[in-house]
Amino acid sequence: MNQIEEYINFSIKYKILVGNYLPIEMKRYIWNIYLKMISLDKICAFIQRNIKQCEDCYSNRLPMSLKYHEACTESVVDNYKCCYKLTCKNGCKFVLNCGCIKHILPDELYNSTKIVVCCNITNNLNLTWWGLTIREYLDRY
Repeated sequence: MNQIEEYINFSIKYKILVGNYLPIEMKRYIWNIYLKMISLDKICAFIQRNIKQCEDCYSNRLPMSLKYHEACTESVVDNYKCCYKLTCKNGCKFVLNCGCIKHILPDELYNSTKIVVCCNITNNLNLTWWGLTIREYLDRY
């Protein structure tokens, strides 16, 4: 709705709830608060419609910052495109057990687990992956 329609709706609600007992300055003050609330609702609705989540690091981003990657062994080894996951375009940032933040490039996200050693602590990162790991697939077939 545009601002005129919002103001008409506000005026109808204002007359029902308050009547014409308050001065016009008070109505203007209440209108400014109401307008901020409506604007905030529209911004929240826009964000909820347009924000997507990375399937590996679970960060919320705009769709232009995300990219589809293969998420199963058949698509990586046999070039059979079937399973995809939505990940960060420039790589994902993970918080490790030692408190450090590790940036993993998109080319390194092609497996079910990622082992990262930092500060003499081994961290196992579970990534989104369907089916066998690449090593299991190559051993089987």
